[in-house]
Amino acid sequence: MLVYKVFIYEPMSIYLLLEIKKIKNNLQVRRWQVWDQKVSKDDERPKFQKNSKKQVQFLKGEDGEPWVWVMGEHPDDKSIDTILAEEARQRVFAQAREEAHQLRKSVEKELTQLIDYKPLDSLEQVNNI
Repeated sequence: MLVYKVFIYEPMSIYLLLEIKKIKNNLQVRRWQVWDQKVSKDDERPKFQKNSKKQVQFLKGEDGEPWVWVMGEHPDDKSIDTILAEEARQRVFAQAREEAHQLRKSVEKELTQLIDYKPLDSLEQVNNI
């Protein structure tokens, strides 16, 4: 890589820097175009692993084409407002469940501390016996 030291005060040096940058950009574009042509000639499709056990199979319609369902066309389909309301309700229930769980944990911790707490007087009475 070439490193150029130039004084910014000279208009000619700025012009030369701009020209060098244009040449570098053109070279990069040409390299990319050559690489892109090479890749597109080698294989049109991306290569997949042959040992992969995962597969996708689409349901076929009566015409043999993949089956497609469009939301809202069937009379039993829910409206977008209903779907959004259900999702909001589920989020609220999940948040309430989490808050109740956190509250239960904190109360259990406090109760455990109260149960484990023994005043000094009671400890002295146990030792005297």
